[in-house]
Amino acid sequence: MKEKKVKIKDQNLCLCNSGKAYEDCCKLKKQEYYTLGKNYEDKDIIFNHTFNMEVYDEITDYAMYNIFDLEGQSVLTISKSIEILNNIYEKVNRGMNQFVDFAACKKGCSSCCSLYVDLTAIEAENIRRYIVDNKSDDEINVYKTKLKEIKEKVETTSRPYELSKEDLDNLHYEYALKDIPCMFLKKDGSCSVYEARPLSCRKFIVFSSRDKCEDNVSKVISPNLASTNIGRLAIDHLSMITGRYKNLIYINEGDKSPIKRPLIQWIKEDFDDINRQP
Repeated sequence: MKEKKVKIKDQNLCLCNSGKAYEDCCKLKKQEYYTLGKNYEDKDIIFNHTFNMEVYDEITDYAMYNIFDLEGQSVLTISKSIEILNNIYEKVNRGMNQFVDFAACKKGCSSCCSLYVDLTAIEAENIRRYIVDNKSDDEINVYKTKLKEIKEKVETTSRPYELSKEDLDNLHYEYALKDIPCMFLKKDGSCSVYEARPLSCRKFIVFSSRDKCEDNVSKVISPNLASTNIGRLAIDHLSMITGRYKNLIYINEGDKSPIKRPLIQWIKEDFDDINRQP
């Protein structure tokens, strides 16, 4: 989906719903609006591009000070990295909020909760700690059972970075065809670790109808939004400067990247740690 600037006549009502004319409202504030086309209800997906880029810049500035400026000089504790991670999540969420009303995604629809979800080590550890701190022993035992069952039913790898793009795409596709719900999905279709869900889940938003998700969610196109793109870059680098995960890096054509794995390959069956093997 491509962004396109929206032309607004001065006398038209402002798109921010203030009830004022555009010339007396967002034009004075130098706010520009863009569109991503139409959604499943044939509504124009119009958003405040200026605010969108402000959030992008805010995440960039935060990452520069707390992550990028530290590379090669220092490593972070897991607790500090999780604090930074959740601050980035909060900023990404704020950047996505203006798109939510255009999406078919609603609490409990859960079609995307059977997809192959990859994440970094720090995101996996954030989920693990959230579970240990907030879930009962009975709940954790249910997760353990589901984790074991999923591993027996679907093919994944703890070293996806060794696969070609074609093989990795095929792995994602075959995983989706199995249509096996995430181990953290509740019976009502909601997520039991929603507060700690990784960026791959947070950024998944679709503007097509729900029936397309139900038919084959792996074929639905999810837009790339500015806040999620910079959020992904920041979190990738955050994982690489977290002391305990400094060896969970691979080099491709001279560029360093964090190892990303599907969730079921990160979480150990005892929930005492994540898989820290390269």
